[in-house]
Amino acid sequence: MKTNGKEMKEVPQSSREDKSWRHAASGSAFPPALPPRHPATAAVRGADELTAPPSLIRDNAEAKILQHPLITAADYCDRKHLLSHISFLSGQLQRAELLLQNASRAKVSDEELARFDPLLAQGHIDRLESSLAQVALLREVELERSRALEEEVNRLRLERISLIERVDALDGRMATLEAENKQLTNALSSAQLEVERLRLEETSLHRRLTVIDQLQEDGHRYQGLNVIVAPPRGANGRQECTNSMKELQMQETLQRLSLLVDMLMEPICIAFDAGVVWITETQLHRASLQLQNVTVPGYSNDAFGLQTSVEGNSPLGDVDDDTLTPAAMGVESFSEAKLRNELKAARERCRVAEQQRERMKCLLQEEQKRTEDMAKEQYQQLQQVHEQMVHERQHIMESLVGEVEEKMRNAFRDGRLYEKRLREEKLQKRRVSAGQFNGAAGFAQQRREGKLPHGASMGLEVEKQFTAGSRSSSGSTGGRSSGR
Repeated sequence: MKTNGKEMKEVPQSSREDKSWRHAASGSAFPPALPPRHPATAAVRGADELTAPPSLIRDNAEAKILQHPLITAADYCDRKHLLSHISFLSGQLQRAELLLQNASRAKVSDEELARFDPLLAQGHIDRLESSLAQVALLREVELERSRALEEEVNRLRLERISLIERVDALDGRMATLEAENKQLTNALSSAQLEVERLRLEETSLHRRLTVIDQLQEDGHRYQGLNVIVAPPRGANGRQECTNSMKELQMQETLQRLSLLVDMLMEPICIAFDAGVVWITETQLHRASLQLQNVTVPGYSNDAFGLQTSVEGNSPLGDVDDDTLTPAAMGVESFSEAKLRNELKAARERCRVAEQQRERMKCLLQEEQKRTEDMAKEQYQQLQQVHEQMVHERQHIMESLVGEVEEKMRNAFRDGRLYEKRLREEKLQKRRVSAGQFNGAAGFAQQRREGKLPHGASMGLEVEKQFTAGSRSSSGSTGGRSSGR
């Protein structure tokens, strides 16, 4: 019990003397405190201090150099810590193997080999549980990041669908605008033709009003005639006056007939002009309907004159006919030139509208292709980053499993060595106690017999003190080894 008390008292001293505890960096996936040096490797503490791996605490400024959009600096620090810890464990394993090779090889039974210190086993079991908890945390982090990546992919897919719908809506809007543009162009052409027709009607009405005003200003039939009063004539004179009167009446009748013919032919000319305008509008309407499918080679169609006859009958007669008035020929040439100019302008507008439509269609196709390429590229990048992250997490988990297995092996070896040391100390104590008991019994017997002198009794007391001191030293050594 005393030795056990000494052991319990000296365990904190050994833990204070052993400063092999190391702390992981903040934000690391490892436990905050790493395991200390094992008892099997305590003999080579000086070599450990010389060949110990660098501290796991690193400045974050070094980790910021190697960064990735989805791999943080903490991940790189964890990888560095893991590599340094693996190198440290491999060094400890090599030292343990050297110690086992140099140690004495005594024959031990299987039951004693199976025994080990429960305190060390409990400590290693706690470390194993903490490592498993860290593995579970890593799995949760991986699941969270995979969910975030899936949400990002879904968001990009929805954005792509919305962009496609927007492009379709813009395409439909462009089609409706083209139809409205075509309708407005046709309405504008018809309005311009109607304006020209109204101008021609206004000109004809103005001409008729001028003629009517002139007729009103003519007055009675004898206006402008100089009447000469002559003396009465005979029968011959009366006959001559009658003949001259008949001639004057004939001239007046001819003038009236010519004026009547002019007044009657004016509406007929207007009607013929309206027919020509209607025929021209029909031809322009048919030409505008065929412009989308028929290519007009320049202005070759302008060489042909407008068709102004129906079934071979011309309302204005032959152009070379001398009986046509110059006013009718001027009106015809003016209207024909106007219609040709309007036809040219309509063709030019149609051509510009077609070019604009083709350009908008090309722009729409390019925008759709660019959007699809961008979505594909982003999806490939996200897939690549996800695969890389899964590979790194799998590598970390495998290394952690190997580390845990190595810790279990080291714990079992340390337990066996500790049991062996305790057994040897117990055997040594028994031998020392048996030798002391035999020596004390022999001295007591000799003293009873009176064979020992007085100085021998003094030597016996010194020997007892020496044995007591050896017992205390052996007890302290056992406590230190158990604490380790």
